[in-house]
Amino acid sequence: MCSGDIEDGGSLFDRHTDAGTHVDTVLVICGRFLAANQLQEIGVVFFKYADQLHSNGEALQRSRLQSENEKIQVYQTLATSIGAFGVAVS
Repeated sequence: MCSGDIEDGGSLFDRHTDAGTHVDTVLVICGRFLAANQLQEIGVVFFKYADQLHSNGEALQRSRLQSENEKIQVYQTLATSIGAFGVAVS
């Protein structure tokens, strides 16, 4: 569907991802279109990009969680250090 031919020629992916940009946006739009019309994607290109986006999203989420954990550790270290001087930290 999304990776197949469209009325004015070419596929949605060919038209919007030539430079490798906006792949995530195209996937979201395609997914919504397919869901709204109760259709299933049969194109290999769609699945290739969807899998890649899913993998990249998981890596980004892990990175964000690690960053948040590091911030918490720094805060706890600072709170402990400040508490050592007799200053109450809430």
